[in-house]
Amino acid sequence: MKDYKIDYVGIGSRIREKRVERKMTLEEFGDRTGLPMNFLRGIETGRVKINMDGFIRIMDVLQVSADELLRDNFRCDGEG
Repeated sequence: MKDYKIDYVGIGSRIREKRVERKMTLEEFGDRTGLPMNFLRGIETGRVKINMDGFIRIMDVLQVSADELLRDNFRCDGEG
């Protein structure tokens, strides 16, 4: 059985990095994604696990691919 490891802190850090590169405040990010600021803050710090809907909204607003956010933050171990 495969064992999937997701580094939520790493993903959140990459999301924050991309948001800051675009000179977007957390408040503006929340307005654009439709997600609450405290939820986004939790995602960026890795305290909150992001769901698929939120992930897609974030990718859309930041204009990035899933690979850009997941690269080096997702791993699969074991037999398949």
